[in-house]
Amino acid sequence: MTYIFESGLAHHIEGLIQQKRADGYAYNSEEKLLKRFDTFCVQNYPKLTTVTYEMAAKWSEARPGEGDAYHNRRMSIVKVLSEYILSLGQEAYIPNFFCKAYRPVLYIPSKEEVKEPLQKMDIRTSHNSEQFRLDRECKLLFLLYFGFKWIH
Repeated sequence: MTYIFESGLAHHIEGLIQQKRADGYAYNSEEKLLKRFDTFCVQNYPKLTTVTYEMAAKWSEARPGEGDAYHNRRMSIVKVLSEYILSLGQEAYIPNFFCKAYRPVLYIPSKEEVKEPLQKMDIRTSHNSEQFRLDRECKLLFLLYFGFKWIH
């Protein structure tokens, strides 16, 4: 190995490189790219020992002046590393996106999380008819936002 890997993913990166070379690949430019990823992990995610969505999304952000081809190579190497980690029987996120801007994970609340505020909305807070109308409108907007099918 040409480089010394220092992140929490170091043993996985070294194992991947060894496996690829045992399969007959030179894997030199890929090793250099993995070193950049390792440095990124040391700076941003020093304690992580697997690839996560957040890590992949941050790594996916476009660099100034970076072309599409190099961006795709950067993401492909992380995908290969994730697949290697999964082949060892460990958890890893496999990036299937090559976006150039960070996209947070979409959070979808559970049925119980939606029911709780709805039940609280059923409690009348005032005898004022105007307030009661506003409470009903808020509940209706809440139902429209989260969908009726979850409630029943």
